[in-house]
Amino acid sequence: MAILRPLKHYFDGVDLDLPESIRLFDFHRAANYLRSPAVAAALDPYMPRR
Repeated sequence: MAILRPLKHYFDGVDLDLPESIRLFDFHRAANYLRSPAVAAALDPYMPRR
């Protein structure tokens, strides 16, 4: 999501605020967020295993 930092100023309960670069001119595509190592690590526990 594109929100000014730090996130704790906008959301209650933020424990961790990791910076991620997801391309300067193509930042609204979900694929770029999902390729981010921080996002992948956060989603990993919720992904089904084959």
